[in-house]
Amino acid sequence: LVLRDPPAIITLARAGYPQRQPGQAPASLYEACAIEPSGVAQRAVVAEAAPKSQVAKGALLFLETRDLVACALIRDEDQAIGLLGIPRLGRVDPLDLEEVVRLGALAEDLSSHVAASQRIARALAREQQLRDEAHQLEGRAEELSEELSRSRDRSEALVRSLAQRTEIARYAP
Repeated sequence: LVLRDPPAIITLARAGYPQRQPGQAPASLYEACAIEPSGVAQRAVVAEAAPKSQVAKGALLFLETRDLVACALIRDEDQAIGLLGIPRLGRVDPLDLEEVVRLGALAEDLSSHVAASQRIARALAREQQLRDEAHQLEGRAEELSEELSRSRDRSEALVRSLAQRTEIARYAP
């Protein structure tokens, strides 16, 4: 699973546990998926286009590096938010039509979950940012309160000093 925001590549370990790593897929792979009717770009199709297109070369390099047979586009409405990659696992033949259609449907189902997860992550990040700002403002408010208290103490001392002088001046000949 490749996510655009925040950029991450999530793979499943043999035991089924997800492993998250920073990284992203090239924009050309998103483009290759977007032009396919089912939203699925197969490695064989991208490999055929690679000699003619510099854009396809980047997509093919990603597919080969990750040893993927295909990638399906994950969308939130009309915006691409990620890719679902299918490992090759020794397979030499491209996906057949039924597999492509099912992979596209799986990516469609996954889209709403990924989009909701990303919205929640953004909301939590924003909440944390606001909490940090509130904490900083509380600290600043304490500093200003202390400064005000010191200023009040100085003013009161000045007033007492002036009052004493006035008292002394009143009784002076």
